[in-house]
Amino acid sequence: MVCVFGLKESCSKNSDCNTKGATCINGQCDCDLLSYYNDSTNQCLQYVIEYGAYCTATDQCEWVGANASCTNNHCICNPKYRWYKGQCRPYVDKGGKCETSDDCYNGYDLLSLSCSSGVCVCSTTHYDRGSDCRKASSWPLEVDCALDIDCKSSLRQLTCTLGKCTSNSTASMSIYDRVQWDPKNIRGPAIHVDPNRISHCSADKDCTVNNTMCFKNTTCICKQGFFLNEGKCVAELGMIDPHLPIQEDSNCTIKPGKLVNSTCFCKDFWFNSENNRNCIKIADKLSDACQEQEQCKNIEHAICGLSEDDDESDGDKNLKCVCDEGYTAISGTCYQSKKHGDPCVTKSDCTLVLNHSYQCRNSICQCAVGQKLKNGYCTSSGFHISVNYLLLVLTVLPLGISRQRLF
Repeated sequence: MVCVFGLKESCSKNSDCNTKGATCINGQCDCDLLSYYNDSTNQCLQYVIEYGAYCTATDQCEWVGANASCTNNHCICNPKYRWYKGQCRPYVDKGGKCETSDDCYNGYDLLSLSCSSGVCVCSTTHYDRGSDCRKASSWPLEVDCALDIDCKSSLRQLTCTLGKCTSNSTASMSIYDRVQWDPKNIRGPAIHVDPNRISHCSADKDCTVNNTMCFKNTTCICKQGFFLNEGKCVAELGMIDPHLPIQEDSNCTIKPGKLVNSTCFCKDFWFNSENNRNCIKIADKLSDACQEQEQCKNIEHAICGLSEDDDESDGDKNLKCVCDEGYTAISGTCYQSKKHGDPCVTKSDCTLVLNHSYQCRNSICQCAVGQKLKNGYCTSSGFHISVNYLLLVLTVLPLGISRQRLF
């Protein structure tokens, strides 16, 4: 038997134990039922029993399963994997190869992509916006929307007004303004299950609460894909609860939810959080407040971060949707910040940035034929000659010089 300093020593109370995190159990210092001894740090570390919970070592992430690690003090999936249906699954974005629709994910909308002929494509309920797939409102059957481009109709021009597709554009309130939403609840509450919260066990059959498992043959906790809510293990978004038949949207525990094939997902124009336990209100314009990157996915080339004018010492308090690195905000849109001489493929690569108008010629952003670069601007030399000529005319004519002498 290996003797660990501070463990197995006699005690009468927790403070008698020298090992950090150890408790006094039956007169001896030991790690509790949901902890293990970490010899590199000489302390008892608690196992993580919910996705995204706090950690200091990857061994704590055993419950999360394979392809997960303790990253930035949170048990999360490794890069190129996502948490879905109780495990870290590999995924690809639009255009990637797939076997089932579960392989397809764009990072924020569980229903936007489907697997068709071995390739991830926009679902039939979504339209291709180039960089991503957005939910389409097929007026008049579906009227909810977030942006004008969500309103599709071959019969009339529609705009998104008060969160509805309509021909009346006198108002501008978004659908999200009518729903109460607290940014502090994006990830949901941190749930640390008391070993006595559900029950002790030695096997799964001892756990009588629905959707629970016997963890480490000691304690009943929620199975992967479920989380503790008001004493019950509730299904995460996209997970079917076999013990709770759901018949309509209002039955979904996670709000605002909608029912698809007996499974709850976020309502249209809301995005799932990383742990699939919350529906996130998305931003529809730059400078909108945010807490997670998914909230800014509605705005092309935007991220959730701090603007150049914000004080970083304020931390997350001033987080908002801003243009990603290499892009500049102009009239509420993020344009690629191309400079004169930068490489390009198409004309759209050399966009109008701060009034610098370039064209893509010979795979390089440069001025149009007949223009020259002056102080960062493309100007027409012919235009400047005509202006100088006009100034000359206005100057000499009052002196009585005949117009013929100018030629």
